[in-house]
Amino acid sequence: MTKKLLCFLLACLVAVFCLAGCAEETDYTEPEMGTEEDEEYYEEEDGYVDEDISEDVADHSSTGDTWSIFIYLCGTDLESEGAGQATINIDELKQVSYNENVNIFAQTGGTYDWKTEDIDPDYLQRWQFVDGGMELLDEQELASMGDPQTLYDFLAWGAANHPAEKMGVVFWNHGGGTLSGSEFDEVFDNDGLSLAEMEQAMTSVSEEMADTFEFIGFDTCLMATLENAHMLSPFGKYLVSSEEVEPGGGWDYLAWGQYLSENPAATGAELGQVICDSYYAKCEQSGSDVFATLSVVDLSMVELVVAAFDTVANDLDANINDAEYFAEVSRGASRAQSYGADTPGEGYTNQVDLGNLVQKASENLDIDGAAELLSALSDAVFYQVAGSIHANASGLSVFFPMQVTEYDREALDGDYNDIVPSTAYKSFIDQTLTNKVEVEQAEDEFIVIAKEPYIDDGGVYQFTIDPDSLVHVEEVTFALYLESGDDYLYLGSDNDLDVDWDTGHVMDNFRGVWPTLNGQYVSFYIVENQDEFIVYSVPIILNGEQTNLRVLWVWDDPESETNYDGHFEVIGTWSGVDSETGMSSREIFQVADGDEITPLYYVEDGETGEFTLVSGVSFIVEGDLTLAEEDLQAGDYWYAFEIIDVYGNVTSTDYAIISIDENGEMIIEA
Repeated sequence: MTKKLLCFLLACLVAVFCLAGCAEETDYTEPEMGTEEDEEYYEEEDGYVDEDISEDVADHSSTGDTWSIFIYLCGTDLESEGAGQATINIDELKQVSYNENVNIFAQTGGTYDWKTEDIDPDYLQRWQFVDGGMELLDEQELASMGDPQTLYDFLAWGAANHPAEKMGVVFWNHGGGTLSGSEFDEVFDNDGLSLAEMEQAMTSVSEEMADTFEFIGFDTCLMATLENAHMLSPFGKYLVSSEEVEPGGGWDYLAWGQYLSENPAATGAELGQVICDSYYAKCEQSGSDVFATLSVVDLSMVELVVAAFDTVANDLDANINDAEYFAEVSRGASRAQSYGADTPGEGYTNQVDLGNLVQKASENLDIDGAAELLSALSDAVFYQVAGSIHANASGLSVFFPMQVTEYDREALDGDYNDIVPSTAYKSFIDQTLTNKVEVEQAEDEFIVIAKEPYIDDGGVYQFTIDPDSLVHVEEVTFALYLESGDDYLYLGSDNDLDVDWDTGHVMDNFRGVWPTLNGQYVSFYIVENQDEFIVYSVPIILNGEQTNLRVLWVWDDPESETNYDGHFEVIGTWSGVDSETGMSSREIFQVADGDEITPLYYVEDGETGEFTLVSGVSFIVEGDLTLAEEDLQAGDYWYAFEIIDVYGNVTSTDYAIISIDENGEMIIEA
């Protein structure tokens, strides 16, 4: 059987083997600002809310009572397919009872089809929302909403024709994070706005404005990044955005629109808090709150974060070739809270929580500026909400080169240079990628096996990594295949192993069980591994569309060293990241009764080494999905250790054959 690295093996992910939006309206209560509970965290059942209401913001917040908000509403496939996610938010805005001092405008475009009857997809149209509806104010020739000129034209039109004491901008669309930006226009081949292009448009608009925007918001995925905040800091007072993927239903426009209409004296910070709270409440109603993040960042304080980050970056860059130092940083990134995708099937976003990254890396390293960075970050993040799996969210993420794609490399060589918050950090990224290539091309083995895999008298499969190589090892996992004639069906990978990080000795902990979904084995891939939980991705077809089921394994007692019990929870389905544009799927669907699910797997041809997708047996959902570990059926299984190094490369050992008979007895042959 041929060996292939997992990252290449699963370029498109999925195949099979069989064993036998957030759209509801919410009631919203206006929050009390500046209470005695300020600067505290209070816990909720499924997440937390950051109640850091800093008095410092009053020093630069606007006091006027008139507002104009401009929504850059690029509908894309979110509108043209399914129920029309943009129309859902448009309908929310139509329900607001508007105050004469509060005006909300939108430019529509970027989609083949609008579900709102009056909007024409063949033009860029500018609308004002009024009680019970919307009025067309202006119409322009169709152009890409991924063009900075289009963004500039809209904002310049708004600032000139509808000025107010406080003005805001909301970007509505998909998001892709630091390297991919936002506003992907499906009519123009998913052309999107990079951060550098946003900066270009914002710079031109700012020259025609008397003041900065009161807030800049992203009702998109993955845009609460240090790079984005740094780029936008000259143009606005507050940034409202999400570190994580957003559900298709997005913000609750009725809740925050009504709040502002009733409280036109509100600052961008106060409005941002309402946007966060109402968004989280909306996600709770749809069952998407476990994913949710949204933060309000004080842009006047971002440069202090950047200055501290630059100190950290200089330390990283200066020690890049110290193997032990780099290993601790890399392991810190792998253990830190991450957002978006991190599997071959879903893609890679490389977005890591900034605060959690520094905390994890600093556990075993004395990094210059780390404490200052964490303090500055805490001060800059005015308010945030987060779901249960994002308890370590700090409010801003940062690009970290874990699994860099060809698209990422092009962006790093291009627009990223215009918005990078630290030249030292760019040097660190470049050297990391250079070292990765050198390792891949080197004739000498980067990871050395001191003792090849063998089976001891107790039937335990094990091997030993050379202790000198341990410094280069980030994680050890295993891969499992089912032999089927001349083919090999890939069941997935997991990290249920015993690893001695002092000696390099690794032993399997294989128990002859595998996860099943309603009675069928599924293919499992680790997305994120935290002390309290593990996030997995399971490739499936849902109602005829290929996607991924996100599954959470929760430890019953995370502190125990002897109790390894836990349980599975289904989070929802998510399609991942577009490899050509970096655009993140925004739809997080909850599985419902009547849905059809087909598990998917990857199969390797034993003669040619080629991989094809194979479908399992489809079933109709009735009630809750059942995810559980079950005994593997009788057959021959191929088991190999996989050593993941600090650059993300995978070294596979030889395979052992695990034979399971009809009685469930296991025999291992090396």
